[in-house]
Amino acid sequence: MIAAGRAPWAAGSAGPAGGPPPAASAPPAAVDVVVLGAGVAGLWIAAGLARAGASALVLGPDLAGGSGEGGGCGLALPGLDDHPGRLVDALGDEEARALDAFAADGLRRLTEAGLLRPTGSARRATGPGEGEELARGAALLRAWGAPVEAVDGGFVDARGGQLDPAAALRALRARA
Repeated sequence: MIAAGRAPWAAGSAGPAGGPPPAASAPPAAVDVVVLGAGVAGLWIAAGLARAGASALVLGPDLAGGSGEGGGCGLALPGLDDHPGRLVDALGDEEARALDAFAADGLRRLTEAGLLRPTGSARRATGPGEGEELARGAALLRAWGAPVEAVDGGFVDARGGQLDPAAALRALRARA
């Protein structure tokens, strides 16, 4: 069984085409695994869990298949959709670090499966005050051992890359 829902930290995010977010349904009373991220990688993980007999709840800020891989354009981004510092503030350093490691492991597995070409990814400030948040995030990621380089107004993370979305979805369909 695979269920889906909106991540609790994404309560104010917009839905498709900037409209209101879809109505949240009640999550199952119990699941074996919660998958954070409803992009191709998150769906890949959930499909694998289902094949192995485990139940999974997939949480993401957007509709399934449209977030972690750069809004469906074929980019697989390391980490989660929020700044690392905000995750530390909400969850504590140990849990935020574990989530980042989990996401990085997903990228590694996609690379090993031949579905991701590592190219790196860049994050730049898009609004007032975001540069300071990104600088803090880069420092946290480096402290956690991530291959991150600070640049003016943002950072570059070597763990991201380019997905072959068609191949990934074909593989998901074949394994489901």
